[in-house]
Amino acid sequence: MLFNNPVYVRKVDKTYVMERKEISQCNLDKTSEEDCRLRESAMEAAGVGAWEVQLETNTISWDKRCRELFGVFTGNAISCDQIMTHIHPNDIAAVKAAVENALGGRHDGKYSIRYRTIGAEDGKLRWVQLSGQAYFNEDGQATRFIGIAQDITASSSSTAQRIDKLLMKENAISINLNDMAQDAILLSSLQSTLEQEIQKHTAELDISNEELKASNDELNAKNEELAELNRELKQSNEDLQQFAHVASHDLKEPLRKIKTYISRLEEDINTPLSAESTTYISKMYLAADRMYSMIDGVLAYSMINGSKQEIQNIDLNRIINDIVNDLEILITQKRAVIHYKELPNIEGASVLIYQLFYNLISNSLKFCHADIYPVIIIKSTLIHDNDQQYVHIELSDNGIGFNHEEAAFIFNTFARLNPKDKYEGTGLGLSLCKKIVQRHKGKIYAKGVTSQGATFIIILPLRQMQEYV
Repeated sequence: MLFNNPVYVRKVDKTYVMERKEISQCNLDKTSEEDCRLRESAMEAAGVGAWEVQLETNTISWDKRCRELFGVFTGNAISCDQIMTHIHPNDIAAVKAAVENALGGRHDGKYSIRYRTIGAEDGKLRWVQLSGQAYFNEDGQATRFIGIAQDITASSSSTAQRIDKLLMKENAISINLNDMAQDAILLSSLQSTLEQEIQKHTAELDISNEELKASNDELNAKNEELAELNRELKQSNEDLQQFAHVASHDLKEPLRKIKTYISRLEEDINTPLSAESTTYISKMYLAADRMYSMIDGVLAYSMINGSKQEIQNIDLNRIINDIVNDLEILITQKRAVIHYKELPNIEGASVLIYQLFYNLISNSLKFCHADIYPVIIIKSTLIHDNDQQYVHIELSDNGIGFNHEEAAFIFNTFARLNPKDKYEGTGLGLSLCKKIVQRHKGKIYAKGVTSQGATFIIILPLRQMQEYV
């Protein structure tokens, strides 16, 4: 045997744990040499290896099975510094902390952790579960540190697969939410067009008294027409309010279910989640929460054209970071690269500024070359004009671009430069961007070269002179 004292292994909740008795205790229990060999065979059959840290020399003694978990197939001892080189870089800090806690006497010297190893000789990635116990003298100094190791790669892979399935479901719901949000924006634009028609006909009624008397019959007809338009507008508003009610409830319900099922999945998993799995679940929670906010913001904006939005202090870096996270799947699929840094804080309506940059980045990802990875660069400079400070932002891409003569046309409502069967969209994205910038007392324009890319220039005040936009 590798150690002076025998190791006893028992199974608790699908995990093998180690107990070690002193030689004297084995003698008292009259444990035979055959029993010790039997226990050692059981450890080998269960895939459990044993280890002991020699505190005086800072080396580790281990058996054959334990060596294999670190991809080491020769030698019986290794230094503690050497073994750290075979642990996944993302797990080293946690391993060191767990060892320090055990040797420092925390948790009665018990040691339990799961992490990844990278085989020293075979380069293979493995998940391992280590359990151990530190023993101390009367002065509280650690005199012995022993334990066992078990391969849990198979169970960790199963957990990751379940999380991947949940991420796929979340992606499908996000696509559906984006489609519904575009419908809401389209309906809002139709309402704006109808209001413009009403204003046009109202202006025609501003005539002199003599003309009013002479065209009384015509005026009555116009009034009837206006009344009909008002009825249509009222019906349109009622339909939009009904849509908002349905959307705010029905679109959020799948998000609630996702969060509930994620919580239940966490409770059902008996073994601790890996750091990577925990990150995935955290991202799912954050994405669901951001989708709640996006639904509320987009629907509120679409329900009341020109509705007042409260001024907030906005970190543009955080806005871009949230958009990159929300578009993570599309960015990964297209192998896109987005560069940005040191963007300033501005004042404005957070939900509208988010929608502005979301539309522009989505536009660059959509209108890209099939054989060239998209590259999007966002940079800014501060400028002064009439004692007011502005931020000058340029968002450039290497996509299909456009003819410079079309630069003004692309901001028109329902404007499309490319066929629908090749590039999806409603033609409202850039017109909405222009509307958002104008509400913030800013300017937006575009430059492009066919097949070489496009650049959108946005100029926004750092501080708003109004309480609402």
